[in-house]
Amino acid sequence: MLRYVVRRLLLAVVLLFVVSLVTFSLMSLVIGDPVYAILGPEASADQFTIERLRQELQLDRPLPVRYVDWLGHAVTGDLGRSFRQPIPVRDAVLARLPVTLELTALAIVLAIAIAVPLGTLAALRAGGPVDVALSAVAAFNLSIPNFFLGILLIYVFALRLGWLPSAGFVTATSDPFGNLKLMLLPSLTLAAAYEGGFARYVRSCMVEVLGEDYVRTARAKGLGRVVVVGRHALRNALIPLVTVISLEIAGLFGGAVVTETVFSLPGVGTLLTESILGRDLPIVQGAVLFITAAVVLTNLAVDLLYGFLDPRIRVS
Repeated sequence: MLRYVVRRLLLAVVLLFVVSLVTFSLMSLVIGDPVYAILGPEASADQFTIERLRQELQLDRPLPVRYVDWLGHAVTGDLGRSFRQPIPVRDAVLARLPVTLELTALAIVLAIAIAVPLGTLAALRAGGPVDVALSAVAAFNLSIPNFFLGILLIYVFALRLGWLPSAGFVTATSDPFGNLKLMLLPSLTLAAAYEGGFARYVRSCMVEVLGEDYVRTARAKGLGRVVVVGRHALRNALIPLVTVISLEIAGLFGGAVVTETVFSLPGVGTLLTESILGRDLPIVQGAVLFITAAVVLTNLAVDLLYGFLDPRIRVS
């Protein structure tokens, strides 16, 4: 197991290098000259100021040289400084990262908490009204855009009913109840795109597992339905769901960018959007790097979870 973890971490380092190279190259070509975004309307009036600022930001050097210099500092933990604010990139991203991690974690928990009972119930009533209703809900959740659902939830629960706030953020340590109220709508918005698909996977896997010989043997021994479904069938049916979740981790972080923007959450997604619009290349580079690292580490944790769900995988 240790050898496997070390090998995955080494592959993660290679992946981070490739992502950093691609991000640095593409963003440097796409976002244009950040000097004009920093100076604003004064940029076209003072060429001397433009050249001086470009030299201060080291933008006058060739792109490969700038990347090698950035990479040399990045391996020591120094991701540079923001073009727009006099703060290190690492501090700017780390200050926003807990919000994004909390949002994605709550979305995954909500999606699983809704999908597993519904998928199990649909499998036990395969072909019935519950199964048909689940298919309809899954199709609806997959088809509705993330930002539109967020706006719809704000209109219904915040503006019309007044049950939940529409925007803002407080930390869970300072106000746990207020944090939960503020994060509920964003988490539901982000989870909606996945809970229907997760439920369909659980349903399909449960239908297959319930027909296995060991399940029929457990029933023949006189074990109760709850024991057979919960202890024998569900645990084996969750292994494919874990695989699906690991594949959707990157999509969750991508969806968090849109969700944070809709609900004005001060997360990495909002920071990334603001930095792209402001042509702040160091922040964009650092934010993408942190998101990639979070995805890689989460996938590694999910892979290790396989061993807990199925001892055969742990032994192999």
